[in-house]
Amino acid sequence: MSMRSCRTAGTQLSVPSLPPVLAVHVANTTQTYAAQMAPDSRGPGMSLFAAALFLSQTVGVLLTVFFYAHYGAIYAFTLVTVVLPVLGIVMRMRIKENALKALE
Repeated sequence: MSMRSCRTAGTQLSVPSLPPVLAVHVANTTQTYAAQMAPDSRGPGMSLFAAALFLSQTVGVLLTVFFYAHYGAIYAFTLVTVVLPVLGIVMRMRIKENALKALE
């Protein structure tokens, strides 16, 4: 895990680059799951997935900048570090739930 440093209010902070790595894993998992879920409409599904991916990145950056500007770097990075693992866990539970329903 690499370390980045960021400077805010005269204080140097070390921030791990773990959240971007988690975002890539979440995107890969959802893309694979979406491709397997509806093979008949894979083209439109992948187009919607790509649009949602890019739009969510834009919104995520805007929200992070807002939190960074109003509350500081610690809160902005803490929010991202908490939200991404929670999103991954919820996604895992939903995928497992859907897989169990499919077996019934």
